[in-house]
Amino acid sequence: MTEPGPGAGPPGTAQPQSCPHCGVRVVPGYPKCPKCHGALPTSPSPLARRASVAGGTAAATGPGPALWIGVAAVAIAAAVAVYVVASGGGGDAPDTAPAAEPAPVPAAAAPRPEDLAAVPDEPAFADAAAGVDDRAALDALSAELAAARVWSEVDSAGEDSHTVRIESAHCDEPALRAAIAARAADLRAAGFALVTCVSQHGVEIFSEALR
Repeated sequence: MTEPGPGAGPPGTAQPQSCPHCGVRVVPGYPKCPKCHGALPTSPSPLARRASVAGGTAAATGPGPALWIGVAAVAIAAAVAVYVVASGGGGDAPDTAPAAEPAPVPAAAAPRPEDLAAVPDEPAFADAAAGVDDRAALDALSAELAAARVWSEVDSAGEDSHTVRIESAHCDEPALRAAIAARAADLRAAGFALVTCVSQHGVEIFSEALR
């Protein structure tokens, strides 16, 4: 076993070093020489060297932030390119085809005169001065109804009225209409144009022009 030289400390302790300026021996750790105040060379302590050698590990190397930023930029650029291609390349071409013009609608043909429904004329009021009395015409209709055994009350609907009013429980019977048709000419000559039949409760059953 080799004996430590003179001035050497126990194993594991720092060895003195000489000042490169004045040669005085200085314990490691001083940044300057205590005599000439010159800067002393620095060296890692034995403890630091042993920790570095004993650990034997280094910081794990891996991709830095710059690499990930670059990857993200490439991905964004690729996504933008795909969107532009999918949307038609960003050209000036219209997205949709122009709408087709509607087909012209043919004009409706004018109705022909023979197609028009004949508009019924207003009932013509007879001239009461033709010699037929309105009261006599009403009495004649009442007698005609009684002969047909259709009991009714016959009168005009009011003063200066052109409507014959019949009140009867037999407004729906054909015999009543037959009696009216038999006396229609006299009634028109007396100035009547309409005939109305109401039930005994005052409900109108029909109202029509004298024919």
